[in-house]
Amino acid sequence: MKKLFLIPLILFSLISLPSLSESMDDLVKRDGLYFIKNSDDLFTGKIKEFYNTDEIRITGEIINGKLEGTWLEYHKRGFLYKKIKLKNGIKEGPWFQYHENGQIHIKGNFKNGKKEGLEVTFYEDISLTYKCNYKDVKKIVSKYCYHEYGKLKSQGNFKNGKKEGPWFHYYFFGQLMHKIDYKNGKKEGYVVTYHENGKFKSGIFYKNGKVVSKKDIKKEGLEVIYYQNGQLKSKGKYDKNGEKVGEWINYWSSGQLKSKGKYDKNGEKVGEWMNFWSNGQLKFKGNYNKNNKEGLWVSYNQNGNLLFESHYNKNGNLVSIFHY
Repeated sequence: MKKLFLIPLILFSLISLPSLSESMDDLVKRDGLYFIKNSDDLFTGKIKEFYNTDEIRITGEIINGKLEGTWLEYHKRGFLYKKIKLKNGIKEGPWFQYHENGQIHIKGNFKNGKKEGLEVTFYEDISLTYKCNYKDVKKIVSKYCYHEYGKLKSQGNFKNGKKEGPWFHYYFFGQLMHKIDYKNGKKEGYVVTYHENGKFKSGIFYKNGKVVSKKDIKKEGLEVIYYQNGQLKSKGKYDKNGEKVGEWINYWSSGQLKSKGKYDKNGEKVGEWMNFWSNGQLKFKGNYNKNNKEGLWVSYNQNGNLLFESHYNKNGNLVSIFHY
């Protein structure tokens, strides 16, 4: 009779019967599998975790020690926060994150535990926040971010998880704000900034992610700079050696002429130079010879009245001055 009872007892011990657990705290994870605490038995059953307020925090299922099926995570205020699917303990298929009003916040896809394909994020009014196209776990082919109501905010590419190539940032109504180039995740070259009216504002040069001093930058060609109100601020050219050449003109933010003059091929001031008050009246004028003042220079007040005359020799030394 003892042998007759032995067989069913052995069979019963080989069958993995479902267990129940109110919390992951009742389990222990070893080698990626969940076991019943203080046991070598793989856990199978439903999982429920709660906040201190007794509100449900997480629900899901574990089969033979692996997370399976649909897992739900709830916010402490009670609304569904996240929904994700797993297969053999690995994230697989579509996943969702929600706003408090029930609208989708993020939706994307996993394949073999890695994000893949298009992932989009929404504001509560369901307008786009951003969208990404994932290729593998750390490589995002492209990313687009949005202002509220679906207006494009920025766009750019990743390579091996780091920003690469040109990135563009936009004002709310679509005007370009910044253009930034990246190399291996670091800023490289000119970071160009524009005013909201589309006019050029500034350019900062980067090398390997660090700002390069202006004195180390060699500009070339035409440079045109604008004030934030859209008025022209300055205009002139640089030669291939980064020296100013030819006529340069500067303006007040009101549009009034501020100064004008010329540089020779060596980047030195030559010929007649004139400066003006903000009301348009001439402030002073005179001649330069290789950055040295030369000959007669005259100065005026804001009402256009002559203040004084000064004379310089060819070496730029003041010879005489006469006040009015």
